[in-house]
Amino acid sequence: MSEGNPLKRGLWLVLRGYVLLMAIIFSLLWAIESLGPYLPWIGGLIALGTVTWIAIAVIRWRRSRW
Repeated sequence: MSEGNPLKRGLWLVLRGYVLLMAIIFSLLWAIESLGPYLPWIGGLIALGTVTWIAIAVIRWRRSRW
């Protein structure tokens, strides 16, 4: 029985999973809070990049039909 108690291993597995999940949640909340003033700029840049990518894709698609 070098592996230990299966119930204890399962409890540690659940505990580590819970701690990892809580760390991820707190990290995301902190990142969103600290980037709060810049989120509109970030969203605008993402939207601009998406629109530019779609425009380039449409232009290339229309040229390839010729």
